[in-house]
Amino acid sequence: MRKYLFILLTIVISVSMFSCGGDDDDSSVNGTDIIGTWRTSKYEPGNIVVKNDQNDAIKNKIVAAIIKTNDYLDGYEDIFSFTEGGKCNTNGTYTINGSKLTITNAGEGSDGEYTIIKVTDSELILDLDNAKAYAYHAENTNAVIEKAIIRITCKRQK
Repeated sequence: MRKYLFILLTIVISVSMFSCGGDDDDSSVNGTDIIGTWRTSKYEPGNIVVKNDQNDAIKNKIVAAIIKTNDYLDGYEDIFSFTEGGKCNTNGTYTINGSKLTITNAGEGSDGEYTIIKVTDSELILDLDNAKAYAYHAENTNAVIEKAIIRITCKRQK
């Protein structure tokens, strides 16, 4: 019986030690992966956090605004153009630190700090916390919009 208990205990310890992956969070993005021209194809509401009163009503307004932005894409397309050397669009710049993409002076509302969720040869998915842009939905209330994530899907242009 002791022999079986020892074997079982040895197996459990072995599995416990080797089943866990590393603790490293290697979510960094290679800067050359985004070089090219990307057309925005979809905006989706992400995580929206509202504190204090009227949480649901304000969240619903933000979601409606994001959906309206997505509907707007039918007639207009945002373009991100990244080149080597950190240039974005015509006069802007970009930097990548881990999975954070920071765009400055690119115009057309593109400036901000994005989180790169996914980048492949054909698709770029970004999250943008746009809480400041939606703050007007909480005016005249004691609600605070802490987070208003917009998920932006882009397709690479050939």
